[in-house]
Amino acid sequence: MYPQLDWTKLSGPMMTSAKTMAIKSQVLEWRRQEPKCKTIIFTQFTGLLQILNRICKVERWKHSEISGKATMKNRNKIIKEFNKPKGDVEILIATQGTCGTGLNLTAATKVLIVESWWNEAMDQQAFCRVWRIGQTKETELVRLCVDKSMDSRVLQIQQRKIARFGKIKMGKGLSKYVSSTIHQVATKIV
Repeated sequence: MYPQLDWTKLSGPMMTSAKTMAIKSQVLEWRRQEPKCKTIIFTQFTGLLQILNRICKVERWKHSEISGKATMKNRNKIIKEFNKPKGDVEILIATQGTCGTGLNLTAATKVLIVESWWNEAMDQQAFCRVWRIGQTKETELVRLCVDKSMDSRVLQIQQRKIARFGKIKMGKGLSKYVSSTIHQVATKIV
C-alpha cells in the first residue's frame, strides 16, 4: 500500500501556475486600490482551497475558509467574523456550493470566481452573496479564465446557454433583468 500523496504540497509553499498568479495579482491590485477591502474568493475544488490558504499565509493576508467540511456552527462563526466591519478577516476563501444560498456577505466588496460553473446562475448567485440588500458600497466581480483551457470551454457553454435562454419569450421585466445582469460580469483571461 502506497502512502497518500498530497499533490497540493509538491511545489513548496506556493504552487505557481497561471491561475494562482492571476489570483494573487488580482487580490494585490484590489488591496492597492483599497487596502482594507474585504474579498471573497470562490473555487469549485477543495484542493485549490488548500493552495489559496497557503498563498494567503505567505502574503500574510488575514483569511478564513469555508468548505463543505465546516459544521453549521463553525460556518456561522466564520461568516460572523468576516462580516464584522472592523474585523481582522479580509479574505474569505469558499467553495461556491457551500456559500450558494441564504448568505449575506455584504461586508465584502470584491468577488473573485476562480472557476466558473457551466451554469451562469452559479456565478451570479455567488456574486449575489455580496451584491444584495444592505450593500452600501460599490461591488466588483471578476471571473478568471485560462485561455484555451477547460475554463474557456465552460464559458463557451455558459454563453451558448445564455443565448438560448435569451430566445425564450418572457415578460419585459425579466428579459431586461437577465440581460443586464449577465453583462455586468468582468472576465479576466490569463
